[in-house]
Parts: sequence; C-alpha cells; structure tokens
Amino acid sequence: LWSFYLEVVLYLIILYCGTAPLNTRIVGGDNAPAGSWPWQVSLHLSSHVCGGTLISDQWVMTAAHCILINSPSAWTLYLGRETQSGPNVNEVSRTLSQIIIHPDYNNTLFNNDIALMRLSSPVSFTNFIRPVCLQTGRPLYGILCPDWIKLAGTPEICFLLYC
Repeated sequence: LWSFYLEVVLYLIILYCGTAPLNTRIVGGDNAPAGSWPWQVSLHLSSHVCGGTLISDQWVMTAAHCILINSPSAWTLYLGRETQSGPNVNEVSRTLSQIIIHPDYNNTLFNNDIALMRLSSPVSFTNFIRPVCLQTGRPLYGILCPDWIKLAGTPEICFLLYC
C-alpha cells in the first residue's frame, strides 16, 4: 500500500515539474513569453548576479561561483520574473534562510561548482513558477546498462530519467 501512495506522489510531482505551460519557443530573436521557463530564478545582491533553477517549492540550485557572498540575508531571489527591467506581474521574491556550497568546490578549477539556496518560505506553483525535473532513483530491473551507470554490485539496475 505504501508503494502505491509513493507512486501517486511521484506521478503528481512529475505533472508539475519541468513543463512550461506554453508551447511557444524563441525563434528569430523574439522574446520568450511569460511562463516559458518557469523554473528560472534571478539571484540578486542589490542587482542581478546569476541565474538559478527551482528544484522544489523551497530550494534553488545554482553554480557555486555565483555565491559572491555566503550570507543568506544578503540575497533576494525572484521567481516568475519575465524581465530584469520594468514590471513583472507574475513574480514573487524570497529571501534565503540557508546557502549550501558543495564541500569540495574548487574556485580555481571550478570543480564541484554547485550550490543550493533554501528559500525563506515555500513558493506556490503557478504557470509562471514551477520546478525543473530531476532524475529520480527508480530502478529498472532486467535492463543491461553501460558500465558507467551501473550501481555497484548490481549490474542489472539502471536509473530512469523521467524528464
């Protein structure tokens, strides 16, 4: 019974992640319509510094080299933003409660160049604010995998990328 509920929850998450509600594309230099990239986040230290990706209702992933100041209170993040100038009727802003930089990040070689930012409060998903899809750890049995994606000691297990 528990696995049934887990399947339902995963299905509902998949419905909301990684899908832009509009089917339009940028062609010939046209501006992207509002909501085309609902997982895009604008990271600000008084002005735009970097972009990030919404991965849940409370977490944003970005590059560690973007973390110019490792103080959550210094940052404001904008979600649902269409433009860096002018009004953004669909945007919401959040401050941060936590920043986590990969412990092995190397700012000379840019190895492990990843960081997580925890929003001060969750965001509600809309047509303009949605998380991107992430790989899940659901195994597929009976499928042979290339060596580089095998689990240690279990050559028959692969991971399915849902998005």
